[in-house]
Amino acid sequence: MLTVSVGRGAIKEHHSLERGGFTEVKTTWTEQFERLMDAYAPAMRRFCCARRSDPSDRQDLFQEIAKALWTALPGFRRDASERTWLYRIAQNVAFSDAARLHRKRSREVTFDCVKAFGCPEDERRRVLFDAVRRLEPIERELAALYLEGLTAREIGDVLGITEANAAVRLTRLRQHLVKMLNPEEVQR
Repeated sequence: MLTVSVGRGAIKEHHSLERGGFTEVKTTWTEQFERLMDAYAPAMRRFCCARRSDPSDRQDLFQEIAKALWTALPGFRRDASERTWLYRIAQNVAFSDAARLHRKRSREVTFDCVKAFGCPEDERRRVLFDAVRRLEPIERELAALYLEGLTAREIGDVLGITEANAAVRLTRLRQHLVKMLNPEEVQR
């Protein structure tokens, strides 16, 4: 049975299949996109905060990630978890966006008069995010994914490296961050 309804300005199709007394509903891309954004938008905003210090650049990056997610959603084959797939898209967009940001900065002056959106106000977190922004790109990716709670296996899947390699890099990254954040303790 096929039901078509209009909601939020988009046509939604619901395909219902009767199986053993249960009705299985396949959702549309719009519904899947909305569900993913509801579930992962806060994490994606933190992902953007770890990569951009300027609030407008963070918002631009977030929008580009959402756009890329929308575009890639029909091709999602479920080879990886949604979370890993989403972070892989976000990582690719962040790398592409870095080039766009560099070109933009060479043409205009930025004004940092807008308060940050969705970023931690806690001083310790601010210091941590500042330290993460100063890392090399691959270390920054590792740190951001680790801070979002991804496992070494998931980080390996996102970055295209083995789980063991991801675990070793995470250990080195944690040691590097300790040195960056506590230079006086390292000298002792």
